[in-house]
Amino acid sequence: MTPVAATLTAGEILVEAARVYARNEAGEAYTGLRSGGSSGTMLGQRDLSTQAGEFMAHRDILMRSLGLEGQASLRAGIELRGAGDLTITQDWNLWNAARTGEDPVAPFMLTVRAGGHLRVQGSLSDGFTSAAATGVIASGPAASMRLVAGADLGSADLLAVGPAGTAGDLTVAGGKLVRTTAGSIELAAARDVVLAPGSGATPTQGLVYVAGQPATLSPEQLSLAPDIAALGFTDGGGRLAVHAGRDIQSAAPVQLPGNWLLHAAVADGDGGVG
Repeated sequence: MTPVAATLTAGEILVEAARVYARNEAGEAYTGLRSGGSSGTMLGQRDLSTQAGEFMAHRDILMRSLGLEGQASLRAGIELRGAGDLTITQDWNLWNAARTGEDPVAPFMLTVRAGGHLRVQGSLSDGFTSAAATGVIASGPAASMRLVAGADLGSADLLAVGPAGTAGDLTVAGGKLVRTTAGSIELAAARDVVLAPGSGATPTQGLVYVAGQPATLSPEQLSLAPDIAALGFTDGGGRLAVHAGRDIQSAAPVQLPGNWLLHAAVADGDGGVG
């Protein structure tokens, strides 16, 4: 095969080494993801983090053996796979403050593929100090996430879903978040992607977003509006992709862009605005 005669430019090149979790030691199929350690058919977040860390301890040797040392970054891929419904029952804050050092701890790639419905009843958050909506945005790399309902588990495409008519809805519960900063989020459903409305103590609907990383503003930008730094502008975020076989459902918006998107200008010498 003739190599491609081209120069590829990318902000980051990642190598994902994935481990699939489908059954526990007793041979029972996993039904969801919980905080703490694994229990019965619920896979534990703490166990996944520990195992990913153990794998990444050998990253230098692995990348050297692949001939990619200094050319790409290694990520531990975690895939929870189930033929039926899967439920994320509790919040998971994937952020690790050790990522900001000279030898940062790398985030992992999280994939959850349900052959049936996928219910996100606990927040998935990375790049923030906590999984709560009040968590403070932090700098450094962050995890990428793939969430799939009605998944075609026989496909090599992690986002592939079953044919039309497959009962597979991806639902983010009211008051819960799926978010990252420098990573990407990909959602796919054979039927509907639902951002459920909030109620009572959690009036906010389910939310999915890629926030980006804290941006450093230039003196010129700061001069346009002295208070602009307090608004927390970001850049360098990954992508957000949503694929639904039928509908993407969400509560109707109650804000105009001007409610949250700051825009400013200065007058030029002719009295115009530029």
